[in-house]
Amino acid sequence: MKRRKIRLFIALHVLLPLLCGGLLYLFFGSENTALGHFLTSLHLPVGFLKAKVTVPAFLIFHLPDALWAYAFCASLLLIWRGRNAAFATVAAFVLCAGYEGLQYFSVVGGTFDWYDILWMSAACAASYVLTETEIK
Repeated sequence: MKRRKIRLFIALHVLLPLLCGGLLYLFFGSENTALGHFLTSLHLPVGFLKAKVTVPAFLIFHLPDALWAYAFCASLLLIWRGRNAAFATVAAFVLCAGYEGLQYFSVVGGTFDWYDILWMSAACAASYVLTETEIK
């Protein structure tokens, strides 16, 4: 894979999903999350659009996690460049779901949610399907 193609891959499959998820948190998120605290410490007005615009709850609460999982899985797939792609996808999902499990046991901050796990599994699968031919 040539450098230009790698840069484009990173921009589309890693940075763009992270940016979109971050913007969702910024515009519609809560100050009571880890990212909310971080953005507030940067003096950014977290969630300033949620009172003005009605957005379906799954977009606010689950899509950012799914976008993070997609970007994480795409990163692993890029690192392994097609070798063991199925393993990289499963590893990404297990790590994402594991983090959600740590929330369940209050080891890390956040709220455990089965829907997050469902959305993250779909995101990892989408990452595998959408990037498989690009990486090879």
